Amino acid sequence: MLSVSNINVFHGHMMALQELNFSIKVGELVTFIGSNGAGKSTLLNTLSGLLTPQSGSILFEGREIVGMSPEEICGLGIIQVPEGRKLFTKMTVLENLEMGAYLDRARRRFRRQLEVVFDMFPRLRDRRTQIAGTMSGGEQQMLAIARGLVALPKILMLDEPSLGLAPLMAEEIYGVIRNVNEGGMTILLVSQEVHVALSMADKGYVLENGRIVREGKGEKLLEDPGIRTAYLGI
Repeated sequence: MLSVSNINVFHGHMMALQELNFSIKVGELVTFIGSNGAGKSTLLNTLSGLLTPQSGSILFEGREIVGMSPEEICGLGIIQVPEGRKLFTKMTVLENLEMGAYLDRARRRFRRQLEVVFDMFPRLRDRRTQIAGTMSGGEQQMLAIARGLVALPKILMLDEPSLGLAPLMAEEIYGVIRNVNEGGMTILLVSQEVHVALSMADKGYVLENGRIVREGKGEKLLEDPGIRTAYLGI
């Protein structure tokens, strides 16, 4: 579905991603782990078209997307749920979901998809007229994921979905992500919750200073002594 070849991305004069190569198959859950500043969010923003690689190729379903606008990329079905949620905090839950279905393809199927996300997140159905900024952090994260899903993604990219959440709420959010993936959704997950993320992942990558330094099946990476020492404190 997605093939990234030798991309290099700069922030000003500083290289943020260097010679990245990876691929994602339909239906996979792929996770990127790494410390703050490793380049994880930069990667998602590059795939979303918010940043443009200086060199390299990104193919989505065989089509080159480097140089496309973020709107065009969203239209292809590459949808990001950004770190920090980035909700419209003065709008209601329903209005935020309507914004998620902004593009024509999603707008035509909005009512049907709305019922899907309300079944997935019953609390959002109950709070559909509530102002998003007055909700708890966990409820806001549910809304952010639901907003991504009403956009009809082919691949859903999640940037630190459990950031700042209580452990029980984080567990609930990851349960939803697992269920969405088991329903057939391709997912690219960026997370500092290393154990949870890798245990869910079909494939995992470790980013350090903008480079992929390790890759493999999620469970195998959990057994890697370097990862256990650096990220799990074992």
